[in-house]
Amino acid sequence: MKKSFKVLKMKKPNLFIVGPQRSGTTSLHNYLGEHLEIFMSELKEPGFFSDFKSTQVVKTLKEYQKLFKDVKNERIIGESTPWYISSPNAPKKLYKFNPKAKIIIMVRDPNEGLLSLFKTLLLRGDIRDDVLYWEIYNHKINIDRFKKVFPSNQILLIDFKDFTKNTKKVYQRVLKFLKCKYDGKEDFPLRGKSYKPKSKILNNLHNFVIFRPKLKSFLKIFIPKSIAKKFVKLNLVVWKTPLNIKQK
Repeated sequence: MKKSFKVLKMKKPNLFIVGPQRSGTTSLHNYLGEHLEIFMSELKEPGFFSDFKSTQVVKTLKEYQKLFKDVKNERIIGESTPWYISSPNAPKKLYKFNPKAKIIIMVRDPNEGLLSLFKTLLLRGDIRDDVLYWEIYNHKINIDRFKKVFPSNQILLIDFKDFTKNTKKVYQRVLKFLKCKYDGKEDFPLRGKSYKPKSKILNNLHNFVIFRPKLKSFLKIFIPKSIAKKFVKLNLVVWKTPLNIKQK
C-alpha cells in the first residue's frame, strides 16, 4: 500500500539529515535542535520514508505528524534518518512530501565508516536482515539518487573528517545553507553513543551466534527475543567522548 502525504494539514518538515550511521548525523541533529530558528524531532531516526521495514519506527502519517506537534515559530523543521541514504525510493518519497525540503548528506570514508558501524551493531546485537549494509556507504550511487530528484541548491554534503576537525566551521556552513543566523555556539560535545563489552568472552560468543543463521534460528526456539536483548544490554558499557578536543 502506497503512503499518501496529502491527507492532513501539518507543518511539514523542510530539512532531512541523511547519511550512513556513524557519520555524525546524531551530533548534527542535536546541535541544530538547540538553535532557536530550528526544530528537530525529539525522536531521531523515525524512518517513515525508509524502504526497509525494520527501520520504520514510525509507520503512519498520523504518527509522523505527532513528531512535530510542538513546532512553534521555527522556520526550519527537521528530522534525521540515516537509512534514507540507501533507500532507493526515499529521495522520491521525500520530494513528493515536500519538494522545497533541504537535504544534508553526511559522508564518511567507507572503510572507516563500515568498521565503526559493524563494531557498534555487533555489540548492540542489532544486525537487520532486510538491510544491505555495504550499500549504506556506496556514496556515489546514493548521492546521485538525491541529485536526480532535488535541485543542487537544496543539497549540502558534509564530510565526516571536516565535521570532526572543525565542527564550529561546518556548523556555521550548515546555518548559512539553511539561511539561519549563527547563534554564537562554541560547545560541540559528541552526541552519538559508543559501546564496549564488559566481557570479551560473552561478546565473542554473541558474535559467533550472529553469523551462524542456523544456530541463531535454533536458539530462538528456546530463548525469547526479549531475553536475548537484555543479555546484550547487560554486557555493554555506553560512553561518550568529545567529538574534537580543540575548536578552531
